[in-house]
Amino acid sequence: MHEISAIISQCMKFVFLSLIFIFCFTSFNQVVFYKKIGGKNYDALADILVTRSGDLLAVGRTDSYSQDMNINLIKFDTQGNIIWDRTYGGNETEGASAIIQTQEGGFLVAGYSDSNAENANENDVWLLKINANGEKEWERFYKTPDSIDEAQGLVETEEGNFLIVGNTTSLSAGNTDIFVMKVNKKGDILWQKKYGEIEGEQAGHIISTSQGFMIIGSKEIPKKRWDMWLLHIDKQGEILWNQNYGGSDNEMGNALAIMPDGSYVLAGFTYTYAEGSLDAWVVKINQKGEKIWDKTLGGLSTDEVFDVIITKEKNILIAGYTDMYVPDKNYNNTSNNGNDVLVALLDANGNELWKEIIGGLGTQRAYGIVEKDEAYFLAGYADENGNSGTDHLIIKINSNRDK
Repeated sequence: MHEISAIISQCMKFVFLSLIFIFCFTSFNQVVFYKKIGGKNYDALADILVTRSGDLLAVGRTDSYSQDMNINLIKFDTQGNIIWDRTYGGNETEGASAIIQTQEGGFLVAGYSDSNAENANENDVWLLKINANGEKEWERFYKTPDSIDEAQGLVETEEGNFLIVGNTTSLSAGNTDIFVMKVNKKGDILWQKKYGEIEGEQAGHIISTSQGFMIIGSKEIPKKRWDMWLLHIDKQGEILWNQNYGGSDNEMGNALAIMPDGSYVLAGFTYTYAEGSLDAWVVKINQKGEKIWDKTLGGLSTDEVFDVIITKEKNILIAGYTDMYVPDKNYNNTSNNGNDVLVALLDANGNELWKEIIGGLGTQRAYGIVEKDEAYFLAGYADENGNSGTDHLIIKINSNRDK
């Protein structure tokens, strides 16, 4: 009898947990598909783009198919069917942070590698050039002695060269600076510059502007706190202006986009203005760097934005994660649900048009988002079993909420 009761109890528990997952997952009724891809170990996507052929290409890393962490590229159609899936790397650890399609039709991936590092604990910037079918054309490694170097973003210039932004950390001094490197079509360095002071700086993303390039990141300031930091450089890498955004606590910048009127939208997180531990933070500025408005999104726990794009309707679409908050009597978070994907649409004035949470038990995060036809595609990772393994996560949602 006790065994039957235990079985019934376990079944009820399973049904209850299943209902929680269904409730969370279906809270956004515009989800077209929610697709996990991966093996037994660690798989996570970092960026996504729409190819000129109309398909999607996502980049991340995986160690599910070898003993080492490698870069993973997955091309799929708008229905989620995989066209090809390729891995690239050496005998140690590689990671990717950004991908673009080049003017000639191939793709360039930026990240890091320690397969060719001269000493332990060092990373090199790694550029990987592939053709439209995913076949490797060339790769280049860029070394700085006694340092950890990682690319965070890249853009193609009008003349077909490339600018890579990233972070360089001195192993002896311990401080981190932002670097920008310009390379030609073969990966040869044309020039490189470093931006930093005694305190630390970290890069998040880079975009092209009419005057040069805009870099978002974070800057450590006195009293050991961080501000969201924007750095505007000309086409030769000289600083045009830079500006901090923040308050009495920590803020970080992860992504930025340019509006049709030439203003900029910055995104990351804030502690200073958060309702909870930290909130997703969106800041709109004019072409001089002056703040027009800012907006926080989130609850009583942690929320962060990793990507922002401007939609065809000239609205602002953000993607990241939110952490559910279930307090005990001492207001400690007792939730074991982890993170869920956060997607929100704002108008040009910062008004929230809609906000949705997609996920269930475990952790789900989105690091990249793109728009294609009447849909949005998100790329990130999911850990729904609460173990050491994660899966690539690709989500498609309808952009037309009337459908």
